Amino acid sequence: SWTSGVAITYNVPEGFVIGSYIYTVNFTDTYDNSVIESVTFTVGDTVDPIITSTTIDLAVDIDYTGQTISWTATDLNPDTYTIELQGTGIVVTSTSWVSGVVITYNIPDGLAMGAHIYTATFTDDGGNSVTDSVTFSVGDTEEPIIISVPSDLTVEIDYTGQSVSWTATDLNPDTYTIELQGTEVVSPTSWISGEVIYFNIPDGHAIGVYIYTITFTDVSGNFVTDSVTCTVEDSVDPTDPSDGNGSSFSLIQIIGAIAAGVIPISGFIYIKSFGWRHRNIIDMYMNDVSIDEIASKTGQRKRQIEVILRKTGKLD
Repeated sequence: SWTSGVAITYNVPEGFVIGSYIYTVNFTDTYDNSVIESVTFTVGDTVDPIITSTTIDLAVDIDYTGQTISWTATDLNPDTYTIELQGTGIVVTSTSWVSGVVITYNIPDGLAMGAHIYTATFTDDGGNSVTDSVTFSVGDTEEPIIISVPSDLTVEIDYTGQSVSWTATDLNPDTYTIELQGTEVVSPTSWISGEVIYFNIPDGHAIGVYIYTITFTDVSGNFVTDSVTCTVEDSVDPTDPSDGNGSSFSLIQIIGAIAAGVIPISGFIYIKSFGWRHRNIIDMYMNDVSIDEIASKTGQRKRQIEVILRKTGKLD
């Protein structure tokens, strides 16, 4: 029964799921007259899902494998989630999720170098949603590897046709350079992983030590270097200290030749540094003996003879 003017109260049960519920009240008097009134009780969800766990941003080398990212979200009424790779599109279409259960995504192997941003969106039955993004950066932090290097070499002053070679590997090779003791002799040149790089040492280096350094660089700026030493020497003694006829210069004769301008002082210093063993070559050349004949008489190589004559100012 009800009393006129006294409020009628109804306690709505707890626990209704999302939706609309219509309550209708019917008041009747003792003469069977009645009136009906309805009230709509709507249960909604205005609370976004909550992401309770996510993978931190990742940075990997370009040869990575088996990488994953994961999220965990909670909600009273979970619905679906998606994962998108920015710049590419949806990589996981709408899929059901369970509150508090980890969602794991396997990142494909072989992504190119750069930043790849994955965004997960969790949605509940009320259309509320939450998103989170993880940046997966692919880089190259490894130096090229030189797998084959030349040995140091020692050659005679009349050497010809000498070369050295290197082989390097890298996933992303870029360029190489070669320097001779700080001076670039090969400008940046493309190289291919695993292919041999050859360098021909120029003929004609004077006696001395020459250090060639190669630098291999990849597209990320990582690099590796290696050096090889080429030593040029004159280790062959003359076979005849005379002019071939038994005669040789004395110290007085050489001093006289310098005074007369026949041999420059620089040539004297050069000859002295070799213990006078080349003085007969100069004498023969000044007496119109050909270089071929000098070589035949002294046992010296033609190139050695030319070097001696240049050093003493007798040959341009």
